[in-house]
Amino acid sequence: VEYAEMIGDVAGRGSPQALVAQSMTILLKVRLKREKAMGPDLVPPPLDSEDRLDLDTAHGLLVEAENQRPGWFLIQQSFAEIDGLNGDTESAISHLQRALQQGAVAPETRKQLVGLLQQSGRLDEARKLIDELGEDGGFAAQRIAAEIDAPRVKDGIEYLPGKSFWRAPYMCSFRAGNFDFIAIATHARWGDSIEGRRAELQ
Repeated sequence: VEYAEMIGDVAGRGSPQALVAQSMTILLKVRLKREKAMGPDLVPPPLDSEDRLDLDTAHGLLVEAENQRPGWFLIQQSFAEIDGLNGDTESAISHLQRALQQGAVAPETRKQLVGLLQQSGRLDEARKLIDELGEDGGFAAQRIAAEIDAPRVKDGIEYLPGKSFWRAPYMCSFRAGNFDFIAIATHARWGDSIEGRRAELQ
C-alpha cells in the first residue's frame, strides 16, 4: 500500500503507473488471503464475494490504465493474474501472449505461459516456448517438456521416447539443521544392454 501511494505521489494519483500499482496491491491482498485460507491439501478456497469485488476493482483500474497507456505489458500481466484467480485459463493465455508481444522479457512470464498452455492441452505452443526459454526454463520447464515428449516407440524390448529425452541434469543444494543435501534430477542410460545398466545401477 505504501509503495502504491509513493508511486501516486511521484507520478500522479490518476497516472497509469499509480493505477497499476493500486491494482497490484489489491491482487496481492487477494493472493495472501487465499494462501492463509489454504488447508493441508494446499488447494486454495473458492473466491468469496469480497474477493470478486476486489478483482472487479483491480480490473477496472487496469482498464483505466490501459486507456492512458496502451501497449504496456505490465497491464497485460496483471490482467492475466486476474484471469488466473477467476479460473479463466484461456483469457490468461491471451493476456500473457499480448504481454510478450508488447515487450515483456522476464523468463517468468514465458514460464507462466508454458504452464497455462500445458493445462489447456496446447502442447505444441508450450514446447516452442520451452525451446525459446532454453536454460532459463529451469527444472519445471524441463519436466513439462518431458511430459510433452512422452510418446514412446518400441525398439526391441524397450519403449524409447519418440523424441530425444536427454537434457542437462538439474542440481540444487540445501541445508536442514546440521545436514547438507544435494538433490540431482537427471535422465541417464548406462551400458549397451539391460544387464549392463543393472550392473551400473547396483
